[in-house]
Order: sequence, then C-alpha cells, then structure tokens
Amino acid sequence: MNALERIPEEQISPRQRALLPERLALYRLIREQVTRLDEIEWHAYGTFAIWLDNHTIIRVSRNASHDEKYPCFLLYSPCLECVVLGEHEADILETVTFLWSLRGSRSIHLALFEDNTFDFSSLQPKQARAHLECPYGDFFGKGAWNAQQSIVLASRPHPLQLHFATEAFDDVGFAFDDGGTAFVRELENRQSSFGSLGLRSFQIKCPFSRNSFERLLNLELFEKLEIGVLCRKLAKLPFTAKSKTLVYQVSSKTMKPSDFDALDIKLKSLEQTFYLYDEDWAELPMAFLDRTVPLGNLEQLTLRIVNRQRLPFQFSKVVDVARALCRAIHANPT
Repeated sequence: MNALERIPEEQISPRQRALLPERLALYRLIREQVTRLDEIEWHAYGTFAIWLDNHTIIRVSRNASHDEKYPCFLLYSPCLECVVLGEHEADILETVTFLWSLRGSRSIHLALFEDNTFDFSSLQPKQARAHLECPYGDFFGKGAWNAQQSIVLASRPHPLQLHFATEAFDDVGFAFDDGGTAFVRELENRQSSFGSLGLRSFQIKCPFSRNSFERLLNLELFEKLEIGVLCRKLAKLPFTAKSKTLVYQVSSKTMKPSDFDALDIKLKSLEQTFYLYDEDWAELPMAFLDRTVPLGNLEQLTLRIVNRQRLPFQFSKVVDVARALCRAIHANPT
C-alpha cells in the first residue's frame, strides 16, 4: 500500500503554495509509521511534492534543479532529486532526519547531494547520529561543528565513509570551531577502524589546526584517507600518514620539487594526483618518484598527472617521467 494521498487543488493553503517552487501536485503521508524508502512510490508521480505535518515540503523531481540553500538528496533508484523546503531551519532538519531514518537497500537508497550549501552544523547530536547510522549519510559541507557534534562524528561504533568539503563555498565550507581538537581526541581513544575520511580542501583552508592535523595523520585507524590540495604549510604532511591508503592531490603552486628531498614517505598504498601549472611540469612528479626509490615502502601506486596550463606535454619530458616511474617500480618490487 502506498503511503501517499493527494491533496485536492482547492485544499492547498496559501502557506503550502508559498513553499512550492512551482505549481505541483501535492501529497501528504497517510501512514503514521513509514520506516522504509520503498513504502513510498517515488517513481509514480513525475515531479511532485510531499507535505509534512511540521510545515515542510519534500519536492521530488527527475531533473536536477535544486536550490542549493536547501538540503538536497539524490534518490537511487529510480534516480530522483529530493529537496527539503521549509520556513525554519529546525523544521527542515527534522524532515532531513526523517529521510535519513528511512531504511534503504541496494535497489533504493538516498545520498546527500554534494553541492549543498545548507548549513548542517545546527544538527542536534541525536540528528547527527541518525545521519551517520545510514550507509548513505557520509557528506558534510557548509557549517562549523562544535566539540559535542565532533565527538558524535568520531565515536560511531561502525566504520564510516565520511567526507568534509572545505572548498566548495564562497564563505565557509566544513569547519570545526576548535580546529578539530575534540574530533581527533575522540579518535585517539578509538579502538576499532574508523573506515574512510575525505577532506575535499583546496589550498586556502583545512578544517584542522596544524597540531590536530598532524595527530590525525599519525592515527592507524583509517582504511583510506582522501585529502585535496592543501596550503604550502601543510602540503608535505599527508605523505607521513599512517592510513592503509592515502588518496592525495598536490598542486605545483603549493609544493615544489625540493620539498621531496628529505621527505620520509612511509605509505604502502598511495593514489597520487599532481596538478601542474609550470612549464617544467615534469620536475614535481619526477622528484616524488625519485624520492620513493631509496625508501622502497610502496606496494601500490596510482599516479595521475593533470596539466592545468594546457601546455603541450613534450615527448622528452614524458619519457623522463616514465623512466622515473620505472625506477620507482623497480625499487618498490612488492
């Protein structure tokens, strides 16, 4: 039995119309205890909206046309966009928490749209736990999180796939109001694997203070750490990480070939991307590869080189990088 009932056009109130971005069929939930995503026939109505008792609306569409100031989800499968609209932040977060609470499966599940600029830092600890209990609840963008919320993020008993975005927004992306101190301290007390942590940073900011970042990298809790381009002061630090796998992006604007001269790279599995802006683009990846030769620690390496200046990749330099890669492979035989 479907959980939705259409509200007749003449019964739609001015308040409800004011929340609708366009003229849509509006439905209400008619089942008191909806606990699973598949209890709603999402695919049956085209573009439509659902009215909830807390005066919020879930707009459902096959087209990606969301207003980034509201929380937006992608619903798989079918592939639909769900945007939560409301007058008050607390009500919107209540509805978001309701969506997170609906059990999904491989055939139907939700994922938070990563381009959201909605500030999730107002989540109550209980709501944050609900987000982290679902397998698709792993992305946080805009917002400064306090110590209590940080502890919730770090203390879930099961492994997570958590991503913080710090580069996507003009004003502020994800941040800790204490520089990550409480988050890292809670992780240091953790006995089980955290899972994966991603920092989608870009040069200007990192959600962690230098001290917290160094302590984070020193933890052996992560199956995978994903780190975007960092500022020059922090750019060398991820190569010292103790995670099982590091996925790291380096820019020639913030790291130079000489930075690898004495760098102690202890990683066994590394997925390395270089964003290159210089005419002498081969120098930075070659310096990295040559540094791995005397160390001999790498067991798995994925190398990606991106030419940001769109200068021609001269054949002689391609050969130089290929030879450096061969030297690294021979020196790291496992």
